[in-house]
Amino acid sequence: MVFAVQAQPVLTASVNKSTVGLNEQFKLTYSLNGNGRNFQGPDLKDFNVLGGPNQSSNIQMVNGSFSQSLSFTYFLQPKAEGTFKVGFASIEADGKRIQSNGLILTVVKGNTSNQNQSGSGQDQGGLSEKNIFLKAEVNKSGVYQGESVTVVFKLYTNVNIMNYTISKSPALNGFWSQDIELPEQLQLSNATVDGINYKVGVLKKVVLFPQQSGTLYIDPMELECIARIQVKGKNRMDPFGVFQNDPFFNDPFFGFGSARDVKYAFKSNKLAINVKALPEGAPESFNGSVGQFNVDASIDKNATNANEPVSLKIKINGTGNLKLIEPPSLEFPGDIESYDAKVNESLKTSESGVSGSKTFEYLLIPRHEGTYELQPVTFSYFDLGKKQYVTKSFGPFKIKVGKGSGSGEAVTSSSVSKSDFQLLGKDIRYIKINEQEFS
Repeated sequence: MVFAVQAQPVLTASVNKSTVGLNEQFKLTYSLNGNGRNFQGPDLKDFNVLGGPNQSSNIQMVNGSFSQSLSFTYFLQPKAEGTFKVGFASIEADGKRIQSNGLILTVVKGNTSNQNQSGSGQDQGGLSEKNIFLKAEVNKSGVYQGESVTVVFKLYTNVNIMNYTISKSPALNGFWSQDIELPEQLQLSNATVDGINYKVGVLKKVVLFPQQSGTLYIDPMELECIARIQVKGKNRMDPFGVFQNDPFFNDPFFGFGSARDVKYAFKSNKLAINVKALPEGAPESFNGSVGQFNVDASIDKNATNANEPVSLKIKINGTGNLKLIEPPSLEFPGDIESYDAKVNESLKTSESGVSGSKTFEYLLIPRHEGTYELQPVTFSYFDLGKKQYVTKSFGPFKIKVGKGSGSGEAVTSSSVSKSDFQLLGKDIRYIKINEQEFS
């Protein structure tokens, strides 16, 4: 029997050059041979931090075995000449915090000969968009203001990517956004583009709700990756390590021999979304809700006693910009004390948008005996299916209030503050301040 021994996690610090010119940039990287969390960087007081830490991950599968690694990268520039110590970083891995090694860096006047290793001097290594590219796609290019649109960023590659870093996230000006949760491990699938076979992984999915009309733009996402390429040889190899029978890997670009890692920077395409303004003539109760909804409003009781609570609930469920719907503004009789709405939501975000339910619960406390009428609850929204405004109205609601318990008269709202209530589980109980008789 053969037992697989997993290597202990190690956090390794490295720089792309140990001698740096005073005016040069250099890269400081911390690499972990596994999975970790809560990374704490070093003290970098002797350097200008130009960027980072940028986190990237690498997942490989070789002969059915997975391996994972993390890296955290800083882009730095020295502040002065001399010899400097780069302190320790740490991270939590396998249930304990581990520490990196330290580094010593020499800073000299002027530039060193390895200037191309930093900043924008990237070795493209013969790679092009035929080998690696990033594509942004939308499920619809024309929407109403407030209607959802889903954007997916896909990575296409036919070379082995050792790790990648999102160097610039796309700007989403004019949109409210909600990310769609993706698996921690990048899921690869097959695709053919212009006769070339690729492995494809989804890097990001996001649902957008435009907040203004006109043409809105989704700027490109920018990536940096390290690709491992092979020197041409007579034999062929699988750059992914698990797809040796795929014929598209039988290309002179891949072959046994020496391999080298190449830094490659690229970005996605820019997208334009045409946003139509909502029609004129919106109802007075319209507050920007767009979608297809079911609405209901009710009170939990029609009869109560003074100083006893009544609950008014408004429930909205369906698909649309539920996350952005605010509690309706309601007016109540002066003898009924009202509290800000308690909001409960159960929402799911998918490529088709945001769906689920949202409930607004108003706590009402009548202070005197009598019969009260609550004004109708009105909710309006723009129905995307009907392409028109829809208004739903509920009520009016009548509440019959009897005399409150206790020996004295009901306490007026001016004589007690909202801090005189206790929240017990899910119920609210009034604190009686009159003298009580016990037997």
